[in-house]
Amino acid sequence: MPDILRNLLESLDMEPGQIIPVQGGDINDSFRLTGVEDSHWFVKINRPDQPKEIITTEYHGLEMMRSAGVRMLPREIRYAEYSDFACLIMPYDEKPDRIGRSDWADYVRHLAGMHLTSRAVFGGEDNFIGSLPQVNTAKNNWISVYRENRLAPQWERARVAELISSRYTSNWHRFLNRLPDVMPVERPALVHGDLWSGNVLITREGIMLIDPCPYFGHREMDLAMMQLFSGVPVQEFLNEYENIYPLSPGLADRIGCYQLYYLLVHLNLFGATYFPAVRRIIESFS
Repeated sequence: MPDILRNLLESLDMEPGQIIPVQGGDINDSFRLTGVEDSHWFVKINRPDQPKEIITTEYHGLEMMRSAGVRMLPREIRYAEYSDFACLIMPYDEKPDRIGRSDWADYVRHLAGMHLTSRAVFGGEDNFIGSLPQVNTAKNNWISVYRENRLAPQWERARVAELISSRYTSNWHRFLNRLPDVMPVERPALVHGDLWSGNVLITREGIMLIDPCPYFGHREMDLAMMQLFSGVPVQEFLNEYENIYPLSPGLADRIGCYQLYYLLVHLNLFGATYFPAVRRIIESFS
């Protein structure tokens, strides 16, 4: 992999002193570059068994977010491709000694500002969530997006892999039929798409968003993902969010509907340990 990476870096006139593997990625390979332009860089490259479009669409998503005025992004992003590989490069930022309440309040306010960014229809450029394709075909109705472009592909993938039994089919259809009564109608919002704590990067320069799979969707998708896995204290600062972009009442009662998508993704990526959570949500809303 370093030989391929050096070819990619040469196309950007970057000559690192060292290429150091970084642990933690489930989908791509990651490295730290030292001795380049008097600074350190983080680089992510697709693995041989994964399509380079995983990296390509992430780069396009970051650039789209920057063009839309999103402020919480790495200050510089570079991209290169070579043969069947692509890499994404950004500054390697050190973690701060501490992060205060004011930092989280700023983060939540910026998130609300990002969600205020809208357009006429839902959707965007097709991309990936993890290694799984995410279709973002333009639609006028969020419920159609969520049923057809989010839940249905993940459910079918899990069913074919025998991660879900056919005996849950009736509950599944009842759940789908309830969605229009549960999810409030809103205009399309620019969402990060995969906003778990690992993609909220805390640095000395502030909190940044990384690894997005963005599209124009329902903003409560981001809020649901932040609350699904611990690490982002969104509930504590939700009033800061609502001062900028108020929510419809009852988010806590419907948040599982949005979390189901992410749990199905985890079921397909990581296996049957996620099925009990999937089942609980389907049964509770059906």
